[in-house]
Amino acid sequence: MRKLVALVALATLGACGSDNSTAAIPTPISIEGTWTLKTVNGAPLPFTLVQVGANKTEATSDQLTVTKTTFTEVTQLRTTIDGEVTQSSVTDTGIYAVVGSNATFSFDSDGSKGVGTIGAGTLTIVQEGITLGYAK
Repeated sequence: MRKLVALVALATLGACGSDNSTAAIPTPISIEGTWTLKTVNGAPLPFTLVQVGANKTEATSDQLTVTKTTFTEVTQLRTTIDGEVTQSSVTDTGIYAVVGSNATFSFDSDGSKGVGTIGAGTLTIVQEGITLGYAK
């Protein structure tokens, strides 16, 4: 992340003319903290991941914990098979980078990427055609 900020600052300074004016370098947006999934494709949880007849697996909650350069995602799942319900949890980790009000998340488990947009207390990530709406 520091390398990215340094490159952006260097590019900004290199683009300046010799008019001796001082231009403020924008402060990178921080997304550090814990984000809770509120919606999937605009609808509240639970979100059905897979369904065959009455058997299904649903995401009942998801939490994204973001540090300076890495993140951990913990998803709670509810699986119903032949009327029997079980709960489980899936954890994934990865790295991310922020440029302006956008963030790119790279997941360790499968190498997939999600592109996020940062708003006032919101983080929207689009991954594999699914829109995930998080809030702090």
